This record gives sequence, structure tokens and C-alpha cells, in this order.
Amino acid sequence: MRDRWNSAIICLSILIAQLGAVQPSNGALVEAIEAKVNDEIIFASEIDDAMRFSIPLEQLSDEQYDRERINVLMRMIREKLIVQECKRMVKELGVDQALVNNAIQTRLDEELARYNAQFDTPEAREQNMKMQGFNEETLREFLLDRAETMYYIQTAAPSLIRDRVEQVNESDLEEFKKKYPEQYNELEYVTVRHILFRCAEDAREDVVEKAKARAEEVLLRLKAGESFTELAAQYSEHEQSRNNGGLLGKVQRGKWSEAYNDFVDQLFAAPKGQPIGPLRSPLGIHVCLIIEKSSAENALQRLNLNKALMDWVEEIRKRPNTFIYVKGAKPGGIDLPLTAPDAPAP
Repeated sequence: MRDRWNSAIICLSILIAQLGAVQPSNGALVEAIEAKVNDEIIFASEIDDAMRFSIPLEQLSDEQYDRERINVLMRMIREKLIVQECKRMVKELGVDQALVNNAIQTRLDEELARYNAQFDTPEAREQNMKMQGFNEETLREFLLDRAETMYYIQTAAPSLIRDRVEQVNESDLEEFKKKYPEQYNELEYVTVRHILFRCAEDAREDVVEKAKARAEEVLLRLKAGESFTELAAQYSEHEQSRNNGGLLGKVQRGKWSEAYNDFVDQLFAAPKGQPIGPLRSPLGIHVCLIIEKSSAENALQRLNLNKALMDWVEEIRKRPNTFIYVKGAKPGGIDLPLTAPDAPAP
């Protein structure tokens, strides 16, 4: 039997392409340019911004820095190829650009919210922006470009190439579980926020009912649109999480004591993004919010999608009308990795 999953895992770390290159036509401008993908230029400053935003550069050696810079550049080239092709196909299909713009704006709002949530005070946010070389305007421009790129890669591209993606079936899952049991279990989890109303496991019924009533009141407020983070800070009796948006973290089956089995089963059965409760555990009564659901099936399907995307990029790269220039490359091609799109891998 063909060991597809072992091959899929290995393929994420294998170099999958060589990019063609031509000599630049403007020697005066080339120092500011790291690459050109068809009619789009990648400037050195764009690579700098991407690295400062996501990588603690002070922790890298010179060799690690150079290697990471190449990785970022190759990722950006790959993203340009995908985004350009998606835009062309979306236009040909007559997709309403207003819908696309709205989706990108939603992603931008989410990116800004995630960035802001990292900081306890405006001063800390301002200090971090300066360290990364951003001001309010340039940060927003950077995140907008990132939001647009991620929309086309994570939303548009999978839809456009869905016929190329091999579907995971039950036998695939059984094969993977048998060969990689630990990795299979690691892929099965939910990430949870909660608001806890404490009551002992052997508490009197009236105490439990009182905790449930408080939980139900908070649940109604959440369903009415109030902030989970704010209500967790105000009401949760779980000291370790109430000031962190109620973040309980990753919950996996088999990692908690048997006394929590019913609670964990309810979390796995809950829909993502909808507050639920009241739920009982040995700690008390919970109102919970599932913010992420992961399964082995979804992870393996992402591997299949990832492979289909890599094959697609390679097809685009080989087209006669695809033009790629990378600074410092010799005419006729360069030996640099065009890495695979980010995807959770076992």
C-alpha cells in the first residue's frame, strides 16, 4: 500500500521548485529590489517588515538571519504567484469585488484585534510598534496587505482548486492513526475560553443551582453580544484565566482525569464560536466558548490541500509567461526553496 501520509508529511519539508530568473534592466533600482514576480516588485523593506513583525530577530545568529530572510522571500514569491492567479480567476468568474473587499476588511479587523490583544496598555502597544519599525499608518498598510494575501490563499485558492484536492476517507484516518498514534491524538483538540462559577463536586443542590443561575445570566448576555473577555474578567472565579479572556487553552481527550470526561465530551460536541452552558465539572459550573476545533481528519485534509497548492504553484511557475526575477540569481534559474503554504502538519 502506498504510504501517502508519510509522504505527505515529508513533502512539507522538501524543496519543491526552482524559480526562473532574468537579469534586471535597471541597475540603479536593483539595490532596492529583492525580487519581481510578473509585474509586482518585492522590496527589501517589505521583507524587513515581515521579519520584524513575526520573528524575534535579536535571537537569531547571522546565519539564521540570512536563512530566515531567504525563507521569507521565497514565501512572498509563492504568495504573489497564488494571489495573482486567484485575482485573475476571480475576475474571469465574475465574482463581485465588493464581496471580496468586505471579506478582506473583516480579516483586517481580525488582524488588528489580534495585534491589539497582545498588549495590556496603549503604551506597551506603542513601544512594540516602534520596535518593529511601524507607525499607525504603516502598521495598517502592512496588515491590510497581509489580510488580502491570506484571503486569497486561505479562502479563494482552496475554493478554486477544490477539484484537485484528494478527499480524506475513513481508511485514511485508520491508517494514519495506526502508524502515528501520538500525532493523531495531538491533532484532536478544542481550544476553549470559559467563565467559571465555583462550587464543590459534593456541593448542596441549592449551591449548584445558584451557580447555574449565574452562569445562565452570563450566557444570555453573551448571546446578546457582550464581550466574553470582559465578562470573564468581571465574573469568572478561575484565577488563572479570568484576566486572559477566560482562556482555558487546548483541551484534549485523555489528558484530563476521568472525572472531567463528561465535561470534555461536551466541549468536543459544542459548535465553534457559540457560547454554551451551563456545563458541570469538578471545578463547578462553566460557560464556555470554543474558539478552535482541530481533528486528525481536518489536519490530513489540509495536508492534501497543501500538496495541491504546491502542485498548482509549480504549474504557474512553469508557464512561459511567468516572469520571476530574484536579486543575485544567475540567468536561467536559482537554487532556492519555494516553500509550501503554512499548514498544520502531523
